[in-house]
Amino acid sequence: WLKGVFEFENMSLREISKQLARWYGVIFEFDDTSCGDRRFTGGIKKYIPLDQSLDVLEKTTDVVFRIKDQLVLVRSRR
Repeated sequence: WLKGVFEFENMSLREISKQLARWYGVIFEFDDTSCGDRRFTGGIKKYIPLDQSLDVLEKTTDVVFRIKDQLVLVRSRR
C-alpha cells in the first residue's frame, strides 16, 4: 500500500471490502454470503474513484456492485 496501490493476494471480497470501506468511507452489504467468499489477486490504485476500483473487481470476480449514497451493494452476476 505504500506505493499508492492496494495489493491483494488471494483475498476474499469480504476482506477487500473492509479495506475499501475504510479508504472510501462507505459500507459494503453482500446480497448473499457466497459473494463475500470470492477470491481476488491483483492490485488496484488507491487514488482513483470508487466506481473505477469496483469495476476492476467486477471484471474479475463475477459480482456486480451498485452504489447508493454511502452504501455499496454486492450481488452475484448470475
